[in-house]
Amino acid sequence: MGLSPLGAVLALVPMSLYGEGLRRALLRFSTRTKGMTGWRGRLASLPLLLLTPVLLYPLLLVAAAMADLAERGGLAGTLGQLAVGFYSLLAALTLPIAFGFRVVAGVPLHLPALVMGALFTAACLPGFLQGFVLFLSLPLDLGAPAGGLDVVGGVVAVGLWLFLLHLVLVIGWLATRSLDEFLTGPADVPAASGR
Repeated sequence: MGLSPLGAVLALVPMSLYGEGLRRALLRFSTRTKGMTGWRGRLASLPLLLLTPVLLYPLLLVAAAMADLAERGGLAGTLGQLAVGFYSLLAALTLPIAFGFRVVAGVPLHLPALVMGALFTAACLPGFLQGFVLFLSLPLDLGAPAGGLDVVGGVVAVGLWLFLLHLVLVIGWLATRSLDEFLTGPADVPAASGR
């Protein structure tokens, strides 16, 4: 069963909500005010959504290499899995994060700060993702805080980690803006009047 063109277009509508939410969250920390924030965020995120399959394909290829390393076992296999997973996610996330910081956020950033900020944020996110995988491997009863309902506890745990991942993304954007202001000077400072 395949996805029809109409189904693909209809699937893009709820997926574009992430662009709206990201733009609203990042503009909250900016002095810029623009009309139609939600629609601008939705439309700005569409090119990234269309490129997602292309960006995810290398990760599928890396998964096979990680499976081979898991079969080897031992310390070298484990460290190899961590390194391959980290650097593949770093490579896959840098471009979408830079696009989100520059286009979806709607705040102009200069290229040096954008590159450094996107790389820094892209390096932090795989660490949190690997922390989530480690969390899932622990023998914890996720349903215990939810009265024995494992599904509810699992949804709460996933929601917590998603919140933390988005918090890292917002902090990365704030650090990128601060770096941009440090490298180029504040953009909103009025010129001093001479006597």
